[in-house]
Amino acid sequence: MDTKSIIRRIVIPIMAFQILSYLPFSFFGEYKLSNYGGQDWRTEWHPRFMFNHYRGFSGRSSSTHTIVGVIYWPCIFADRMIWHRTEFME
Repeated sequence: MDTKSIIRRIVIPIMAFQILSYLPFSFFGEYKLSNYGGQDWRTEWHPRFMFNHYRGFSGRSSSTHTIVGVIYWPCIFADRMIWHRTEFME
């Protein structure tokens, strides 16, 4: 097997499955208000089941990835760059 056939038979179907299976998570997601320090207020897109949103001891809200979010990080990154942009507040 050469490299091109490996890509055609294995890599492309895996990538297609990941993208197609991400769509429902994005469809049912929502924007959440976050503060990562000081006056850094922003609303970020959080696909369903991909992030844990919490409020720290300092009163700032933040988020962490779940295991599912780590697996789908390339899809989340592309989603935030193309459709659901982060909105920074002044």
